[in-house]
Amino acid sequence: MLLKDCEVEFETKDLYEVLNVKKDCSEAELKKGYYKQSMKWHPDRLSHADKEHQEKAKRKFQTVSGVYTLLSHKDKRAIYDETGAVDDDDGSDFATFEKLWRRMFKKVSPEDIDNYMKDYQGSDIERCDLKINYKRHKGDFDMILESTIGETWSEDEPRFKEIIEEMFASGELKETKKYKQTTTKAATAKREKQAKKEAKEAEEALKELQVQVAEPSGGLEAMILANQKKRKDGMDSFFDQLAAKYADPPTKKKSKKGK
Repeated sequence: MLLKDCEVEFETKDLYEVLNVKKDCSEAELKKGYYKQSMKWHPDRLSHADKEHQEKAKRKFQTVSGVYTLLSHKDKRAIYDETGAVDDDDGSDFATFEKLWRRMFKKVSPEDIDNYMKDYQGSDIERCDLKINYKRHKGDFDMILESTIGETWSEDEPRFKEIIEEMFASGELKETKKYKQTTTKAATAKREKQAKKEAKEAEEALKELQVQVAEPSGGLEAMILANQKKRKDGMDSFFDQLAAKYADPPTKKKSKKGK
């Protein structure tokens, strides 16, 4: 079931690939990989998305959590490494994985995200992320935008293209047929139309939340939701450094035994 979920949600049966880690990664690297991937799909980040996106995120979060749960178990990981078989019959559901996640990781505040973004944009890390995502998605610019952290379509699309095309010029990357197809005027116009539609929907949702905040019944919860809505949901790859900072260091010895 887990391998099938990985194939459906991430187009791979390689558990390590789901977490973006190497097969010989340490426990700390495994945990960091899980943190980064789970944060992309964590329900707190997508609480204002439409139902379809929430369900998609829920499935992906549950899948990456299932992968981490299995690989963090020494014996199950050894069996998987040796045979490719998985023993994932532990009955864990979404709620169980979410509780586990909250116990494992400290809270990342909006200020942490803002500060990271200031350092991230224009950095070597961002450039490296674009290079990795270009290769992973064979130049599909739609997928590159989806899997690389950004603020707004209007700012990020031309900037990302410029960085990628600089790598074409330097020989680091080769321009693919898919890149050409997804960066035409028609493809760009389609993304612009979709971005404007989503921005309008987000603005309308924010206005509704602000009305709730103004009313006594709205309370603190509505205020928090309003502030959260101001942030773009597509924060897909900025957790490299945050993971190192906020993921608890691994214990030297496992006290939990396999089920």
